[in-house]
Amino acid sequence: MYVIFLYIFIFIYFQMRDVDSRYKILVLGDGFVGKTAITIRFCDDQFDEAYKMTIGVNFGSKDIIHEGRIYQLILWDVAGQQRFSFFRTQYYRGALGIILVYDKTNRLTLYDLPNWVAESQENIGQKPIVVAGNKADLPGAQVTYEEGKNFAESLNAPFFETSAKTNHNIGNMFLSLIELIRGERISNSLRIDSYDGLEYGFNSLEQLLEPLSAAEIVQYHEIDSIADAIMRLKQTIFKSNPYSCVLGNISDWIHYLGTYGTQGLAQQDQKIQLIESYNYWKQNYTQSLQDGQAVTASFL
Repeated sequence: MYVIFLYIFIFIYFQMRDVDSRYKILVLGDGFVGKTAITIRFCDDQFDEAYKMTIGVNFGSKDIIHEGRIYQLILWDVAGQQRFSFFRTQYYRGALGIILVYDKTNRLTLYDLPNWVAESQENIGQKPIVVAGNKADLPGAQVTYEEGKNFAESLNAPFFETSAKTNHNIGNMFLSLIELIRGERISNSLRIDSYDGLEYGFNSLEQLLEPLSAAEIVQYHEIDSIADAIMRLKQTIFKSNPYSCVLGNISDWIHYLGTYGTQGLAQQDQKIQLIESYNYWKQNYTQSLQDGQAVTASFL
């Protein structure tokens, strides 16, 4: 009940202000990628190293004068943790644009972006999207500029490498989103199917992996079926717990198959290691959710 009253109050408050256009913007992405830092940097021009995890949702607002018009951007910084999944679907309503954020120093957060896109489009359709590779100021980047840009282009979206700490590209990113909304430029459709339950997904992937030798996988082009099964399993997990760190090796497998394809699984020993890694991951997944730590069992 408190959440409903808060929502109504915020809606009325922002509607009372005298502006030319109001745009509700969602800031989406995994936990700890810097969504709150981006929101506060844009709205208040501040940065704090000690931001706490978003509990449910954070709000921010800023008026921008652009080409003689006043645009009020109302930012909704939505939590990525599983226990807030119900509230996330409520906060999607009325959004006109999306800032999609990943952490350049954590490749897994890039791999989760398709799931965020699919979830948003399921709730509000194909809205304009801008992709942000955040924490560009930090060393040890795991994601290159080209990888981020290529993903953004696949969505028909602009791409910016950003830093909430140094304020790099934060303003440019939001101006770009204003232009997209004004031009009614929608994102490309992205749908990821999921399984009816995790156990069914585990069993489906096992049925594809275990009976085949590496040579048979290559011969019968099972690589596409395996990659599809992994993506569907990952989406099933995401719907129950969209928190990248606990997805563990699932993301590694997707990257491995996408990079090496049939050549990677042509070696029987590598296929055996992948299956062993999968079995280890499956056994420890439940504990991983409780601990908030990834299950890491190398298969390369």
